[in-house]
Amino acid sequence: MRKSMLLLILMILLIIMAACGEAQPEPEEYIAYEEELREEEFHEPEPIIQSSIPIDRAARYFEQANRMFARDGSELWGFDFTTVPIIFVDPATRDAAANMPDLDGVLTKYGDIYVGAFPQYLVVHDIVVNYLDFAGLHWVVVPWPAVEVADVRGMLAHKAFHWAQNELFGGYRRMWDNSHMNEIDVRINIRLEANALIAALNSTGDDRLAAIHDALSIRAERRRVFKRTEDENRFKMAEGTTQYTEISFNVSRANRMNILEGWAQGMLSGDALEPSFGYSVGALYSFVLDEVGADWKNGLRWDSDLGEILKEAVGITGLIPFDRIDLEQYGYAQIAAQERAWATERKRQFEEITELFADNPTLRIYSENLYPAFSAIVSTMPGWGRVFRGSVDLHGGFGHLIVQDGIYISHQDGFGMVVAEGIKIDGNRAFGANWTLELNDGYEILADGDDFKVISQ
Repeated sequence: MRKSMLLLILMILLIIMAACGEAQPEPEEYIAYEEELREEEFHEPEPIIQSSIPIDRAARYFEQANRMFARDGSELWGFDFTTVPIIFVDPATRDAAANMPDLDGVLTKYGDIYVGAFPQYLVVHDIVVNYLDFAGLHWVVVPWPAVEVADVRGMLAHKAFHWAQNELFGGYRRMWDNSHMNEIDVRINIRLEANALIAALNSTGDDRLAAIHDALSIRAERRRVFKRTEDENRFKMAEGTTQYTEISFNVSRANRMNILEGWAQGMLSGDALEPSFGYSVGALYSFVLDEVGADWKNGLRWDSDLGEILKEAVGITGLIPFDRIDLEQYGYAQIAAQERAWATERKRQFEEITELFADNPTLRIYSENLYPAFSAIVSTMPGWGRVFRGSVDLHGGFGHLIVQDGIYISHQDGFGMVVAEGIKIDGNRAFGANWTLELNDGYEILADGDDFKVISQ
């Protein structure tokens, strides 16, 4: 009996050892949004070097990104995304971890990554990724707090594609002005266009072609009335193709429609529509182009028109008159009711902003780069400019402004603006009810009647 038990234990041990020695198959895709492909549990060992960035976790994120890009094999865009330099930086300590060596030998190899110190003179935002030249390379600079998100691969795919866009599209992008997206008729129109594109993705054959035709005709009516074609195109090229890339790298074909439909609902509603429509609608056009088998990525420019490319790809030569389209199939009545409610709320917000900034002292900042990195609701208010509600992180020549759960205005006349009720000034620092300001050398705060202003000395 004892001998049989020993033999049984030995057999079990042999089976376990064999199983541990087998290579486990990798999933065909990293699916960032699907619960069935969750990350394996990760136990971080004690760090050997001193860094405010958890080095082993940084290495794991870089490995995930590299595997994601390697799976693509330059297929999606004809570009090798494994060559994109990415560096994580702690804005407070300037500790850094990178996915590749720099050209000047500043960073030190540690395992499969490179670590060191990031220079103080280069601005690193607390929450938003930017792109900076350092030690011979042009880097995707990711502040370490921004890395700790649920979908790290999606974020890194998005930012790596932005890094590559200048090479793919040629030259440098120019900004756009899509303030017409705050007109109620325009908002209704672009939401109908998006729903028609979703219908095209959810159908085949003649039904798909009819939905594409409707989308292009709806769009043509908007552009007939509002001559902002190039601004819309630039936004969709800059952000729509980026969202398309992020989804393509991270979401299975079977689940893409859930993401696209969710984004269309979230990005094309309320105050989010104007600053976000290019992400959603541009991605929809990109996926429709893929579905119809178009060879559409060669020769793209920053101002390319994805709608015109689609029109040519499916052989549409003349568009259906707008008044002949059955708009109810794309949710016209519900959309129109929602937009009328939004217009009423927007009027209330405008009156609130006007009263708040007219009845209280203000601090105006005169400097370059007054459009912040932000995690806030953004809207354009006539007579004011861009209004940011929520958290704002603004770096500029003047210094650093942080707004927490407040309002910051990037004024149309070229200055930044916050309410200065109860302002306290202490040397090169100032404090308001929900903001803090730290000035760089060469800038000062001066009284200006009941108001205050930040100017260079």
